[in-house]
Amino acid sequence: MTPATLVDDIQWTKSVQLSELAECDADHIIVNIGKDAISQATWANQSSQASWHGLKAVKKGQVHWTSGYAGWESPWNEHTAFNHDRFLGQFAQIIHPAT
Repeated sequence: MTPATLVDDIQWTKSVQLSELAECDADHIIVNIGKDAISQATWANQSSQASWHGLKAVKKGQVHWTSGYAGWESPWNEHTAFNHDRFLGQFAQIIHPAT
């Protein structure tokens, strides 16, 4: 897999707007939504937008959820070898879950 267009320009601490996500023209999108009320409300709003449904990855059914994967449950942005190893080990499962 290669990064989508413009992905390298996104700061990991910055929220990405749907218009910016559309510019990336991604084939796959990995979604991690916090369990708190604000995150859930924001997701409900964003996922109901026509611009979300117009994204290539959404149209192709290639949106992948991180829920249930340990590498995303603890601080997923913790930069330790252990957490990176967990993420890499689960990445293929997130993209291609067992059927």
